[in-house]
Amino acid sequence: MKYHNITKSNDAVVGMISAILLIGLLIMVLSFVNYSYVPRWVENEESSHMEMVSNQFAQLKYALDIQSLISDNTALTTSIKLSRDEIPFLDPYRNFGSITVKPDRCTFVIMDNNSNYNNFTTDSIEFSSQNLYYVNQDYIFEAGAIILAQSNSSVMKGQPSITVTEYGKNLSITFVNITGVRGKSFASGIGTYPIHTRVLSTNDQFTTIENVEKLTVLTNYPKAWYTIFNDSLIYSGLNYSLNPLDSNNRVIVEFDNVPADNYNIIIKEVKISAQIAWGIV
Repeated sequence: MKYHNITKSNDAVVGMISAILLIGLLIMVLSFVNYSYVPRWVENEESSHMEMVSNQFAQLKYALDIQSLISDNTALTTSIKLSRDEIPFLDPYRNFGSITVKPDRCTFVIMDNNSNYNNFTTDSIEFSSQNLYYVNQDYIFEAGAIILAQSNSSVMKGQPSITVTEYGKNLSITFVNITGVRGKSFASGIGTYPIHTRVLSTNDQFTTIENVEKLTVLTNYPKAWYTIFNDSLIYSGLNYSLNPLDSNNRVIVEFDNVPADNYNIIIKEVKISAQIAWGIV
């Protein structure tokens, strides 16, 4: 029988040390990538997602504009994506968003020269982001307008239907009156959620308010509505003035009526229900 001498060997120790060094190097590389590059990638993805939501709200407005023109209870579906795509392996945290139909968010108050008031109130459809790196943004559809809100500011992204007929005489407004469905007015998280909208009333009914002196918009986004009316009326031929923005969340359009100029506002109110589907598509 032959015996083999067992001698001391450092091969296993060297192999273990090499493995530890490689693991440490890998951890350092991953840490560097996570702290230096991943935030930029995530910010770019979140920026792209905000642009996608902007386009999806434009599609939502288009659908609601179509429904405002027809005279039956046609239903349409559009979708809003609540979160960006995930970055595999390097993205342990996900952003999320929410979509809500909020009640009674915008009101038009129209006063004639006899101090009679006509009120029109609508819900709004609002998306809110919860980004990790890119600035948070809200997209809002209310009364026919698309508004982008960021921090304490808001801008118009989609113009409502406000036109002047009989140059310098009549102001025609299509007021899209959204009504949320109880229990189906909120979704939060990730994924894409459909929004179902249906016309509740025929669209051939108009309300004419004669000899209008003042139009007041009560809204959480006065800066955007100020721009909307200023852009709509600046070349209208109407004699009007816009109030300086105040802290009461309102925009006031005052019409300077003279005996020869009695301005009328024609409101076409379109009542549409909106519900957020439970299923993710």
